[in-house]
Amino acid sequence: MKNELLNGINKCVIYCRVSTLNQVTDGSGLETQETLCRQWAARNNLHVERVFSDAGKSGGKLDGRDALADMVSGLERAKERHVVLFFDVKRLAREIVDFGLTRRRIENKGHVIATCQNGVLDQSPYEHLATGMQVLNGQYERELNAVRVKDFMLSRAQQGYWQFQPPWGLKFTGTNKCKDLIADEPSASIIRQAFEDYANGKLGQITDVRDFLNIKRRELGMGCYSMTQTTDLLKNQMYTACFPFPKWKITTQVWAHIEPIIDMETFQLAQDRIYNRKRFHKNKYNKDNPVFPLKGYVVCAGCGRPLTASHSTGRHGKSYGYYQCQNKNCGCRKDMYIQPQVIHEDFEALLAHITPAKNDVALIRALARDIYNERMAEHNAEYNAKERRVTNIDHEIADLFANYQKAKSDAIRNLCEQNIERLTTERETLKAELNAPRDQLMPFDVAFDVVLAVAGSPLNVWRDADLSLRRAVLNIYFPGKLSYDKKEKFRTPEIAPIFKMFSEFQGPKSNMVPVVGLEPTTY
Repeated sequence: MKNELLNGINKCVIYCRVSTLNQVTDGSGLETQETLCRQWAARNNLHVERVFSDAGKSGGKLDGRDALADMVSGLERAKERHVVLFFDVKRLAREIVDFGLTRRRIENKGHVIATCQNGVLDQSPYEHLATGMQVLNGQYERELNAVRVKDFMLSRAQQGYWQFQPPWGLKFTGTNKCKDLIADEPSASIIRQAFEDYANGKLGQITDVRDFLNIKRRELGMGCYSMTQTTDLLKNQMYTACFPFPKWKITTQVWAHIEPIIDMETFQLAQDRIYNRKRFHKNKYNKDNPVFPLKGYVVCAGCGRPLTASHSTGRHGKSYGYYQCQNKNCGCRKDMYIQPQVIHEDFEALLAHITPAKNDVALIRALARDIYNERMAEHNAEYNAKERRVTNIDHEIADLFANYQKAKSDAIRNLCEQNIERLTTERETLKAELNAPRDQLMPFDVAFDVVLAVAGSPLNVWRDADLSLRRAVLNIYFPGKLSYDKKEKFRTPEIAPIFKMFSEFQGPKSNMVPVVGLEPTTY
């Protein structure tokens, strides 16, 4: 009876669809569907005008199925009736609403729908019921499969596997996306350097990070990053391998199968920079200029502000260097334009009076050893305190989880989730610090000999060394800033206690107070 609907129709179009690209080559692929449809058309004396195919398209939605859209729009324009042939009704749609809408669009123009399994679809109630049941069964299978796939992917995610497209700098170890994510060099090293330089202020702004990344990306033959892409990269916690996944309600966890590119501390410092919680002001003015080794160590005696240092150009184009006070309210400002050679000679005179005597070295060594041991004890105590904090956090998280299970209010559950995520982030940061390779401290005797090479003859080191050793002299001998006046020169400096005890310092000016002599020295 159904075949009577084919009377007067001798043309046919075929539609094939598979949900995944893998099905293109397996037994239920496009070629198999097309072959079976052509055999059905031949048995019913139908000429196949065209075959429409959608590869890797889900039957749960119509969006993106270009071949189906082209076929339906072509049938709506066709002047002759056609048979629209599918392998089964689920090739058309696995959603009952989409199936009904598309079927009406086709049949309203006089065309006939047929399948290899059911033959011609008529308008009888039984046919509508049977066809609808098949489509609903397909919808059920699709939704059930989606739940199973999501449950499987959720389980894998909780085990620490990433199953989506990795960001730049990471790659899968193989074709199976359940395998580990590892650093993709040299991109990973570029990203690590960008994070570290931005976190420590070497790259002052996000625009500097973008420019740095784009230079490296061009060297690798990649396209340039925009400001938005650069900011997103700096905010991507995935590079730490410790991050939440809110889409699946996964709180912050360590993803065991992702290799971290940066540590949590560096990432947090970068976030502080992004959200203006910590700002670095890029110093472009002679910060590391060897012409001004005292810059940052000397303050104006009148106002206490650090002296700046810069060059100015004279009338004949010659450049002159000056240390100067930039405080407009300072009474000494007009006199505080000091040539480098003047203040450097005054500083050398200061150094000449604070060199420790040779017979004091043994006692200095003993005191320094005590300080060294004290610092080592503090370092170990800090390490142990972090270990105890990790243990306490585990207990706090367990208590919060128990409260979460007992809670009947969504507000309380949300609060528990927020606290668990915060504590998890803190715990993983501490673990990263504890697991990081501990700096191997130089043995005390070796370290003391290195320091003594500088501290034993500061004047000679200052005159002959480079900028780094000159700063070593300043850092070893002077824990505080040096106060300078153009007339009075260096006022009484604060000398490191270990040297102050042995220095019989008398400044070159009569109004400078001796370091030793105000009160008895105690040991």
